[in-house]
Amino acid sequence: QQGIFNIADRFGLSSVLSGRADLSVAAPVAGITGLAVLPAGPVPPNPLELLSRPSFAAVLAKAQSEYDVILIDTPPACDYADAQSIAFRAGDVMLVSRRDQTRVEDTERAVKEISDASARIVGTLMNSY
Repeated sequence: QQGIFNIADRFGLSSVLSGRADLSVAAPVAGITGLAVLPAGPVPPNPLELLSRPSFAAVLAKAQSEYDVILIDTPPACDYADAQSIAFRAGDVMLVSRRDQTRVEDTERAVKEISDASARIVGTLMNSY
């Protein structure tokens, strides 16, 4: 996201979850009124542990009180447990597949893993990014 929106990745979600920053580091996007982006931040040695902390639920609750819509871009659900942990905390999931790249079996597995995380798929999107 930092490349797309031309924002720094010095602080981000990992910084917020580790207590080194707060949600105010979410950067407003120039030219798009009302849009702010919180990048991932520095890669921590323990991303899954950070996402499993109660502080992640608290950050989501605070963000929900400040923003109308929250989108969290995760790594591929089939490749990283981070996606399931985030889905569990978020509750609702938009499943994104890449045209001509994402295999049907991987999508089916992602659907199962999201369901196993007690999350609900509210929509699907196919991109060609």
